[in-house]
Amino acid sequence: MVFTTKEERKDFILNKQYLVFAIIKRTNIFFMNAILQVDDLVSHGTIGLIDAVDKYDPEKGAFNQYARRRILGEIFEGMRSTDHLKRTARKKVKNGQVIETLDREQLWEVYTPQTFIFDQIMEAHRKAEEKNITVRDDAELIELIGLPVHVLKGTSLNIKITDPFDLILAKLLIKEI
Repeated sequence: MVFTTKEERKDFILNKQYLVFAIIKRTNIFFMNAILQVDDLVSHGTIGLIDAVDKYDPEKGAFNQYARRRILGEIFEGMRSTDHLKRTARKKVKNGQVIETLDREQLWEVYTPQTFIFDQIMEAHRKAEEKNITVRDDAELIELIGLPVHVLKGTSLNIKITDPFDLILAKLLIKEI
C-alpha cells in the first residue's frame, strides 16, 4: 500500500486492528494454547497486520482477506516459536546439572515434512534396524549414515498433522483461506 505520510499508515493500521481481535476471538486460539497469553496473540497478530500493510498488492485480492492470512500466519508462528524446545531445551545437562547454555542463534526449529532421497533414507533405516538404534526423526537417520542434513527457512503454515493441535491449526487455516 502507498501512504503519503507515516501518520496515514499508522492510522490505517489502527483502523484495521479489529481484524486481529476478530481472528483471535473467532478461532478461540487463546483457549487452545496455554503457552501464549492473549496480549502475546495480539502482538503476533499485529505484526502480521503490519506485514500485510507493507506487502499488500491489490492484485492479491481484497486487503482484509490478504491481511487475515498474514495475521493468522504470524499468530501460528508465535505459537510455534514458544514451543517447549525454544524455552527449555537450550541447556546442555549432564547428571541433572546445567553445564552449558546453548546459543539460541544456533538452534533451528525443524518443521516437517522432511524430504530425503529414497535410497538414502531406506539405507539409513536398514542400518538403524541392524544396529538396534532408535532415532527421533529421519534427519537423525541420515546423520547416522554420515550424510549431511540441510535446512531451509520455511513457514509454520506448512504443517504436517502429527498431533491434535496440528489438526486444529489445519482447520483454522482452511477456515481462514
